[in-house]
Amino acid sequence: MRDMIQNHLLQVLCLVCMEPPINLDADSVRMEKLKILRCLKPMSDQDIENNTVRGQYRNGAVGGKSVPGYLEEEEGGRESFTETFVALKAEINNWRWSGTPIYIRTGKRLDRRHSEIVIQFKQNRTNLFADQLTQNCANQLIIHLQPDEGIYLRVKNKKAGLDARVPLEDRSMDLSFLPIMPKAKSTTLIPVFCLM
Repeated sequence: MRDMIQNHLLQVLCLVCMEPPINLDADSVRMEKLKILRCLKPMSDQDIENNTVRGQYRNGAVGGKSVPGYLEEEEGGRESFTETFVALKAEINNWRWSGTPIYIRTGKRLDRRHSEIVIQFKQNRTNLFADQLTQNCANQLIIHLQPDEGIYLRVKNKKAGLDARVPLEDRSMDLSFLPIMPKAKSTTLIPVFCLM
């Protein structure tokens, strides 16, 4: 909580949610990030109970090998209430983000190591596609920070053809940055566009 949320993920939250600074000098960027931090809704005891999940990993297997739980890591075991997984729902009380839930999750020894920002757009409330739109099919902009940097756009799109029912399908646009080795000795990154 003190390491990943406080030091790293709040920085990412500020960069995603801040307004554009006047210029790119450190003071201007810092001021815009500070505005976001000041607008974060403080959590009451009830909010902590309802909007956070904290836990520690237990013993299990990674890559087919048995691994100890967090409390069993050191010889003889230990007692600790330090979280190894945290998920929380935050709110920013400003004109742009008010009413938009922001979910932050981090943990150690998860099934894979990756960092991403997922911006989920509000689902269209129209009745035109009510029979095809399920609860969790809102469009998403996904920004992968590591290990494979890139941007993905997931949208509901009309299937090609002249079907009068206008069937929808999930489509993804992959804007990954893949290294290309030009004749020069330096490596450049170019965007690669492909529909999946």
